[in-house]
Amino acid sequence: RGKVKEQLNLTSQAQSDLERSIKLLPTADAYNSLGNLATKAGRLAEAKDYYAKVANNQSELGKQAYRALLDLDLKDNPAKYVNVRIGQNSQGEIVAQITNPTPQNIHQITLIVQYKDATGRTQQIKHNLKGTVTAGKQHLFDLGLTGKLTPEQFKTLQAGITGAQVAR
Repeated sequence: RGKVKEQLNLTSQAQSDLERSIKLLPTADAYNSLGNLATKAGRLAEAKDYYAKVANNQSELGKQAYRALLDLDLKDNPAKYVNVRIGQNSQGEIVAQITNPTPQNIHQITLIVQYKDATGRTQQIKHNLKGTVTAGKQHLFDLGLTGKLTPEQFKTLQAGITGAQVAR
């Protein structure tokens, strides 16, 4: 009944029916619908919680909930979805390897790189990476640090993802 009311745009009645439904028998379908209703109402934290309950399910509904969760949560928690490794490529350039294990293309990635300078102070550089990392793929980005760091400084190099968006 909650699903039918959702389709008829009777949102408060759908919400009530679906909440009652999950008390009796929690289902991925009900949680996903509650996530949809919360998203439409602008209750994004609540929507994330509902979608997260479904997102680990390998069904089509689970994949749909994961995509919805990614759309809502990537901006706030990019490191949860996008991975970064620092290293050198075959030409010896210092690069960031960005891996996107999600089902969505990701762009507008912001990377913070830190290293210890010659005096032992931590230096931080913010990189706004250009380009898109395709769903399920990885991409190398030149950090422009080749020849600027000593081997000791290179060993202290760390990076973290602080921003990213789903590419539309």
